[in-house]
Amino acid sequence: MHLADDSALSKQIDQRLRTLQYPVEGLESVDELKEYLTAFAPAMVIIDAPFVESLEAIGEALRVVRSRSNNRVALTVFTESPEMSLRLRAMRAGADAFILLPQADNEVQARILELLDADTSDPYRVLIIEDDRSQAMFAESILRKAGMETRAVNDPMAALAELDGFDPELILMDLYMPDCDGIELTTLIRERPAYINIPIVFLSGEHDEEKRFDALAVGGDDYLEKPIRPKHLISAVTNRVRRARATLRRVQAQNPRDPVSGLYDRGYVLERISDLLAGEALDQGGVLFLLLDGVQPLRERLGLIAFEQLLAQVGAFIAQQLSATDLAARYGDTSFFLLLHAQSEAAMVEFAESLRHAFGEHLFESGEQSISIAACIGIAGFGQNLGDTGSLLNAAERTAALSRSSVDKRAQLFQVAVTSTVDGDDAELTELIRAALKHDQFQLLYQPIASLRGGGEAQFEVLLRLRGDGGKLYTGSALMPIAERAGLTQGIDRWVLSRALMVIAERQRDGHPLRLFVSQSIESINDAQRASWLKQVIDTRRANAEHLVIQLRTPDAVSRVRQTAFFAEQMKSLGVKICLSQFEPTMANFQLLQHVAAEFVKISPRFTGVDGQTPKVRAELRQTITKVRELGIRIVAPRVEDAQCAAALWTTGVDYIQGNFVQPASQELEFDFAAAAL
Repeated sequence: MHLADDSALSKQIDQRLRTLQYPVEGLESVDELKEYLTAFAPAMVIIDAPFVESLEAIGEALRVVRSRSNNRVALTVFTESPEMSLRLRAMRAGADAFILLPQADNEVQARILELLDADTSDPYRVLIIEDDRSQAMFAESILRKAGMETRAVNDPMAALAELDGFDPELILMDLYMPDCDGIELTTLIRERPAYINIPIVFLSGEHDEEKRFDALAVGGDDYLEKPIRPKHLISAVTNRVRRARATLRRVQAQNPRDPVSGLYDRGYVLERISDLLAGEALDQGGVLFLLLDGVQPLRERLGLIAFEQLLAQVGAFIAQQLSATDLAARYGDTSFFLLLHAQSEAAMVEFAESLRHAFGEHLFESGEQSISIAACIGIAGFGQNLGDTGSLLNAAERTAALSRSSVDKRAQLFQVAVTSTVDGDDAELTELIRAALKHDQFQLLYQPIASLRGGGEAQFEVLLRLRGDGGKLYTGSALMPIAERAGLTQGIDRWVLSRALMVIAERQRDGHPLRLFVSQSIESINDAQRASWLKQVIDTRRANAEHLVIQLRTPDAVSRVRQTAFFAEQMKSLGVKICLSQFEPTMANFQLLQHVAAEFVKISPRFTGVDGQTPKVRAELRQTITKVRELGIRIVAPRVEDAQCAAALWTTGVDYIQGNFVQPASQELEFDFAAAAL
């Protein structure tokens, strides 16, 4: 929430946050802010300079919100006065950042993003170097319970090899170890340029002040004495890593270009695109979206660490192909995007084709292997007038996907006609969606998911519908592509989740609990406030979070493994379950299950269609179910249309079935689950 004064800086901050998928609510008065805070717990409250006289009232309202929310609600205060008394008032009001204006825009934005990322960023990575295995396990256990990612090394001679593979953010090290003590190892680590600034904390029972001084003199940052209380260890590590991340973010804000790869920070390039779109209409330049084709087998063969090192080479190769004025950044696990400035659409297509051919002729190195990688490229020009950064990137990404599915895999240029509906009513349907969000005009249908093994638990999938002019009923599959192009998917996702939780709470109060499967777009996992928002809705409605299952498409999740795994962990912490739909038995999908904590898998409709009755496909399904069951995951079969299909699925070991054979979707939550088992 931003209590804003409509200044140029305020507008730039709001635009940057929205570009990075942070929803921003602009407010004009303190009373309006206090009213919002009675209903919602935002990730951050920003107070512009003209409102600092109301700091006490704002601080009181914020204390109430923080007391009822498990997530930290950050407070950032802007001021033009350097007075100490004002700083004290801000601190007493609970301010996390006190920013004296004027100040460089990028520094202000970096500080805000630093605070926003504090609760949503990746877990802290800590390397523990300790020859005593029991001591190492003790430290690992404490830090892991605090949500950190740890790796223990018992042999100090192997520590340097672990650095590059694990890429720690802090090293926790014993002082006395055989073959190479902590002081010697610290000296070796500090000789490596990449680890000059990494925090190194010694954990030892040494009481000799001189030894402690020697440890700090060679590059140690802190000294903790054994035995140490768990909360003190957690606090020491957390504070060091948080400061290291803050320093890195500020450095990146000043110099967003990686000096090794030549790639730019993703947020920086997104901001540059937004700046260009906010100016005068452009007919030159645009965005290239680059998908690496067929690299999933490489990931499986090389392993994640070697695969990441290979992608770093790919990023450097892309950056080398660009002119001095153009920018490139990594987008997802296996994708990149490029900002080209002063080129016509024809010139961009020509450049994309030359880049594609350069990939075909280049060999990347991984260990002793030489590897060829193919690139599929989609182009979206500024001249298409797509409106905002999200729509531009989505268009380029979809066009790259079209290139990948084509026979010759040539670079393709996005044209408005590519995404128009059959009826040519994109604009009309977009306005219909906007109106439905504003006036709650969507409809929800429910289709039961019945157990083949008995048990009688009530569960339904929630299906989105919208009735248009003339009574035409649009399905979710027809609505979501249009909503995606208009940047409305997250609004729809939140609307459906909110209504589903209302239903869960109402049935819970009536003594008829049920579980609801709710589909969400892959863009939801990039919503930095989704977890805190969802927790707020769950708490407000007093709904049982364990009765909510968020359903993500497996093909989407595979393309963003890290983000999906982090999102799944966030949902697990709330008690919400995850279902991966459209699951095919590929190595990449099975590997996904190793990283994403899913409770349900919904198999591909291929297994319940006509081909699903053949012995070959049925055997394939049995093997799939066996592997999935080994992970403790339950299996759902969708689109079951007849008794023959249901009976065949029962023999393969499927847990649940869904489809018109069970019951067509309707607005009623009525079904006899106790009598549903075959």
